[in-house]
Parts: sequence; structure tokens; C-alpha cells
Amino acid sequence: MAVSSAIHIKVVALAAVLGLAPLPAVAGHLTAAKMQQQYRKLETKLAHTHGAKRAQLLARLAGLDVDQAYANFQLQKLMAGSQALNLAQQHAQAAMQALATEAAHGKSKNMRKVELQFHKITFGLRGLMNIAPYQAAPRIRAVRNYFSQLRSKLLQWMFGPAPKLQTQKH
Repeated sequence: MAVSSAIHIKVVALAAVLGLAPLPAVAGHLTAAKMQQQYRKLETKLAHTHGAKRAQLLARLAGLDVDQAYANFQLQKLMAGSQALNLAQQHAQAAMQALATEAAHGKSKNMRKVELQFHKITFGLRGLMNIAPYQAAPRIRAVRNYFSQLRSKLLQWMFGPAPKLQTQKH
């Protein structure tokens, strides 16, 4: 085993013990078929949920998209990896839209779970920067910044001042 591989395994193991493992390291033992099965299962559930629960499922799909990007970049499949990152961003945006109504009404229940998922994704994208081909670095960095911005917005919704609802005056 190469020294860099041994170091990578130790870093991943330490991060997992600390609860900081990037999603791909946690899901690394999943086969492609198992990942596809989880993805389809989440998509099926998505059709029957709304609000914060829907946002949670969308955030989990975004996490699986990042896992797929990780696998693709490891195999030097730049286009497929980039497409998986695009899907992750689309799922994250849909999750934020699902939570926007909740936030407008001052409801922050279950937003924390989405925020934690986005945090894990951001951390996973940092790890992805280490294994991805250098050509993918700007794209990965942009996606990582996107997820960081979404986390900031979620934290603002959860802990910032409650928005004032517009009421019509007669």
C-alpha cells in the first residue's frame, strides 16, 4: 500500500471517529447499485412529502449526488462528476425553496437537519478537492461556496430575527 493511501485511510478513519467524515468516506462501502437503490427510494418518498420533510429528503439526495461526484472524480470522469455536482446544487436549491415558506412563517423546526446535511456536504467537498483532478478544482470550490452560502441562509432563518409577514390594510 502506498504511503499516501495509508495516510488517506487514517485521516478518513479519524474524521469518522470525530463525526466529521465527508459523505463519500462514510458511504464509500456502498456499491453503485446500493447507492442507486437509496436514491430511487428517496425520490419515491419525495413525491409524497412537503415542507421541511421534503427539504430533508432533497438535502439527502444532494448528499448522494456529491457521493456520486466523488466516485466519478476518483475514476477521472470529469463530465460525470460535474453533472453530479449540478444535481446536488439543484436538489439543494429545491430544499431551500421548500424551507422558504416555513421560514416566512417563522417556523424553523427541522431546518437544523437540512443545515447539518449541508454542513456534511461542504466538508465532503473539501475532501473531494484532495482527490479530484486539478481541472475540477474551480467547479468543486464553487459548489462548496454555494453550499456554505445556503448554510448561512439557513442559520439566519433559524436564529435571526423572525420575518414580518405582510398584511393588507383596508
